[in-house]
Amino acid sequence: KLWPPCAAMIEAGASAETAAAADVGAAGTLTFEFWADHHYESYGPRQQEALQLLLSSAPPPEHVGLAAGKYDIRHFDKIGVGSCLQINTKTKKERHVRLQPPYRLEQGGGANESGVTEEAPVDVHYVFLEGETWMPFPAAVQREFALLARCRPIPDVMLFDIDGRAYRLEGLAALACGGGRGDASTAVTATATCCRDGWCRKVR
Repeated sequence: KLWPPCAAMIEAGASAETAAAADVGAAGTLTFEFWADHHYESYGPRQQEALQLLLSSAPPPEHVGLAAGKYDIRHFDKIGVGSCLQINTKTKKERHVRLQPPYRLEQGGGANESGVTEEAPVDVHYVFLEGETWMPFPAAVQREFALLARCRPIPDVMLFDIDGRAYRLEGLAALACGGGRGDASTAVTATATCCRDGWCRKVR
């Protein structure tokens, strides 16, 4: 389903009273962000209102139009698990869209698409494989991972930046719930792929 009219209504200046009258449901107040090459940026207030209302609908739409059709947000109904993308309909440029962590979209945690139902431990320290050595992530990235591990559902995909290079992490959901612990030969690993050169590193 493509629902640009509601987004366009908010952007065109629908009253705050009209927006407030809608039932925001269990999602509560959320902040929607898009990847801006090296960091996540928040959408503007009117877009935030529109996206909040749409995510609160039952069920949320798969596609959302913003900025009078300039952007097509795809897989919007899967934003909680990290599958949402913004497409510039003219240039076709894709940007990852997420909810600012931490957030909770379901009662008591529940299972995400990766089947993870465990509570994520809070004392996890994440490392990546560089050659034959496991190296720690910078403190800022560790904090971001910790915030994401508190989300429900835990997103399986995220982007982060280290020294001006963007990376795409996949497999966070299983990893955040302790899958990366234990013997290196059996531990679950995620992957971090450099967006510039495609180089892939294991993460645990």
